[in-house]
Amino acid sequence: MKKIFPASRLYLILFCISLFVSILYGCTSEPPFSKTPPEDVTRRMDRDQMLWQMGITIPDLPLRLEYPNAPKNAFPSDSLNPEGNWTDDYGHTIVRSSWGLWNNYDDTEEGLFPGPNPERLGDYTPIDLLKMNNGNEVKTVEDWWEKRRPEILNDVQEHLYGKFPSKELLPEVTFTVTTTKGGRGNSAYIQKEITGKIDISGYPEVRDKPLIEAILRIPASAKGPVPVIVGFGGSPERLWRLANEHGWGACSFNPNSIQPDNGIGLTSYLIGLVNKGNWRKPDDWGSIGAWSWGISRLLDYFETDDNVNEKAVGLTGHSRYGKATLYTMATEPRLAIAFPSDGGSLGTAINRRHWGQDLENSTWENEYHWMAGNFFKWAGELVPGQYLPRKIEECPVDAHSLLALCAPRPLLLNGGNGSSWTDPYGQYLTTKYATPVYEFLGVKGIVMPDPKPIIDVGYIEGGLAYRYHNGGHTDAPEWPTFFEFAAKFIDAPTLSVSDNIIILGKNGGSEQITISANTDWDFNNTADWVNVARSSENSELLNITASPNNSDKGKSANVIIESEGHKINIHIYQATINPVLTTSLSEFTLSGKEDSQANIIIASNTAWKVESEENWLSFDVIAGVNQQEISIKAIANPQVEKRSGTVILSGLGLDVWNVTITQEEGEPTLRLFSNSVNLGADEGTNNSVFVVTNTSPTITSSADWISGEVTSGGRFSRLNVNYLENNTGANRKAKLSIKVNGLDPQTIEVTQTAK
Repeated sequence: MKKIFPASRLYLILFCISLFVSILYGCTSEPPFSKTPPEDVTRRMDRDQMLWQMGITIPDLPLRLEYPNAPKNAFPSDSLNPEGNWTDDYGHTIVRSSWGLWNNYDDTEEGLFPGPNPERLGDYTPIDLLKMNNGNEVKTVEDWWEKRRPEILNDVQEHLYGKFPSKELLPEVTFTVTTTKGGRGNSAYIQKEITGKIDISGYPEVRDKPLIEAILRIPASAKGPVPVIVGFGGSPERLWRLANEHGWGACSFNPNSIQPDNGIGLTSYLIGLVNKGNWRKPDDWGSIGAWSWGISRLLDYFETDDNVNEKAVGLTGHSRYGKATLYTMATEPRLAIAFPSDGGSLGTAINRRHWGQDLENSTWENEYHWMAGNFFKWAGELVPGQYLPRKIEECPVDAHSLLALCAPRPLLLNGGNGSSWTDPYGQYLTTKYATPVYEFLGVKGIVMPDPKPIIDVGYIEGGLAYRYHNGGHTDAPEWPTFFEFAAKFIDAPTLSVSDNIIILGKNGGSEQITISANTDWDFNNTADWVNVARSSENSELLNITASPNNSDKGKSANVIIESEGHKINIHIYQATINPVLTTSLSEFTLSGKEDSQANIIIASNTAWKVESEENWLSFDVIAGVNQQEISIKAIANPQVEKRSGTVILSGLGLDVWNVTITQEEGEPTLRLFSNSVNLGADEGTNNSVFVVTNTSPTITSSADWISGEVTSGGRFSRLNVNYLENNTGANRKAKLSIKVNGLDPQTIEVTQTAK
């Protein structure tokens, strides 16, 4: 063989390097993603495109069982699937993020994050809210409003939530309102279905048209504008029940009609409209920002509605909507008060505590869409090869920064002792660390007389409030505390009566009504056969007495109770001699759709009432006298099978009259909370996909090594994915197709690692 001299060897090396670079360039000169998003874009594709834009690569991690930083007290939840979630003896959810960070629940010196301070911030540089980024202290109120607050807002948006688009890029909104009435007695309301049509002329090709949808209920007894609590998502009925007794209106806001809660929609709906269908840029807003914009537009409408006190609008949301509530409160100064419930990481809990859910957990394809792409840069090790601290050390803002942006307006935060994932103590700490800003602006922050929050005690003395309840991930225990807290800042006159329907016999008689009000009240009687007087023993009691009815027709009268801002009618009905009661129908059928209804005629000459034990039925009239037509309405049937119920009509001294109602089957539903599953190599079962359906789905598989079934759990179920061991030597993929009659099938992409 010919000897290669050193110079020749050098040239050969240079040639090889040149050839390698050429090959590498040739392989990478074409970007791995299309210039514009495809119609079948997936959430993982969208997330990975953002990471590619930013030059971020998810690290290759060793198997969980071989990982040196795995918590010593943790073990796989499923011994056959160690690559799935882990847990500990306390039942905590322990996940390893894609960047290698394990969830932590240990405050001891020997724990995963050593340090005697249970706040565990010693490894991180504190963020001083009253010191500007250049190191100068905030010395005056003007410094705060003109310098420091804008600085924090810019950092919050640039590094976490994304920038709002410029005004010229944002669409106009035109509102239409449909007004109806509902409820009865103290719960009677005026309902307004609010629809905001969003102008799409800037990009008519948008794949899905965004829309603002809200349902507003105002107390029917209100004589002027009332405070309103707006809730992210959920049922208007629940929020109305909570708010009404305190003199508030309630508004249920649908965030998903503006921007859905998934990554697939980021190239469509509002964000896609503004971006003209293109991929997001790293500092563009995410779903939380779009939802916040929608709330601001709803406030625009409130300013035109005479029933709403636009200076007394509150906002609430739970879990991910708790995050959205806090961010919206921070960026929308017209909101008067907020209750961001159990928002946890990227919301109401200090991210740097690394307790429970962490920022790094939200980088997966089911949550990243909440945030700007820039938030990815805070995931991972700050120093390569060193587990702690994480990159979030260099993030200039944290949860208390968001609270500072809300100052001096009041907020209530909460947590539960059964919800460690959202870090209830860390949420209290957020109020503690934001308190200096509230005090700087002349308002008390959190007032905490105890060494740490005590279970089921509401700390509401200051402008920042906190309650730590006995229970799990819920907002329910805090609602009485919220309205008690809100009453310190927002005036809401209340008026209620113990009963607003009274039925008396033909011989007359008397009844007592209890009046509850936080302002003075008076009454007005409209009939001479009824005597009304306050009780001499109790000023909150009203005595109502009627004389005998000797006519052949039933009688009716109204007693009107009035207080500041409210008016309630008490309806009085009296029976007659020789009473008669029948109806035009004894049975009928309603459709399974929402608000299906039928009318029946009550043929009578006396006083009567209408009742049913079925909570899916309602009536426009529940009592009356003589002949009258009433409307019976049903909510949508949630099941794909018929159901029936009975409406009971009764009068004093008469046999009851039963009307049988049958409702047809409801529309089928199917919703998956994830479209992808990652499996370990060993044989096992994965049940990580949450399913909402009202029928029995059919599941087919593209491969014989995998199958699926939906567990029986009623409307809320889980998909069990059963799979065989992968001994092929390579990762493999398959698809599960889930179908219910009447709907398009949905597909889950399954990836299994090699043995």
